Amino acid sequence: MPSEEEECERCSHPFDPHLVIATGETPFDGGIIICNVKGCQCYGTWDVPQLGGRREDIDEPDRAELEEMRERMQT
Repeated sequence: MPSEEEECERCSHPFDPHLVIATGETPFDGGIIICNVKGCQCYGTWDVPQLGGRREDIDEPDRAELEEMRERMQT
């Protein structure tokens, strides 16, 4: 994961304020990453393989859910 000072590889906004959202039953199940900048479409997934997380098991939101998250969380 990039350091606080680094830019996001996907959107070039600072990575530190990106939103890391767990989408499974526990944070170890992984989730999604979205940019906090209003209107940015940056999107990624994350997992914790050391604790049993597997990228293929990530519960990804559908398009409507993702847009709702962005509307609520982006500033």
